[in-house]
This record gives sequence, C-alpha cells and structure tokens, in this order.
Amino acid sequence: MPTTALVPGARGLWTVYTVGPTEMGQTQVQRQEVEILHTETEQVLVRGTLQPGDAVIIEGSQRLVPGQVVSVRPVTEHSRILQQQAEAVLEHYQQDPEWRQSMSNDIFDY
Repeated sequence: MPTTALVPGARGLWTVYTVGPTEMGQTQVQRQEVEILHTETEQVLVRGTLQPGDAVIIEGSQRLVPGQVVSVRPVTEHSRILQQQAEAVLEHYQQDPEWRQSMSNDIFDY
C-alpha cells in the first residue's frame, strides 16, 4: 500500500483507515492497526488486522476520525498500478522461507 495511507498509531505500531458499511447503508471510517514489514520507495508491505479486499484510505487521513461517515470515490489508474506492485512484492516475500516463518509470529508481543 502507499506510504500515504500510514498514520502513527499506539505502542509503536501504525494505523491505516479503511471504510466499511454502517447499519444504515452508509460508509464510515474504521481504524486498523498494522505493522510495517518492508518499505520500497513509496510503498509498504504491512501485516495486521487488514483483510484482502479492505478499502484503505490512501490520501487525506489527517482529516479523518473513526466512525466518520464518508463517500467512496473509485480507485484511480495510478492506485491500481501501485496495488499491482505491492502484490508483486508480497508474492516475492511469500516465497522466502525466513519471511514465512516470521509471519507465524503474533505482531502484538507485549
């Protein structure tokens, strides 16, 4: 994901904002904690509570509050290219046995 999606979080972790539906059919902001695993130029590979298909807010996060109702705009071509690059980096790391072993550890070691 783009580094612009990252917001400093608690306990040394990072946060990203996602959007999800409300009971009233609206779209609202949700906060997800992530850990940065790898940085490459303006992209980061993260792990945490994100799920495949989660809609991550990549710009303007400094103006957001969890629970805020928002409108979703379509992903731009640039964002699609960045997503493809991130998936390629993830695929590369998934083939590395040491990286796979590190993924079996819980990120919330207190």
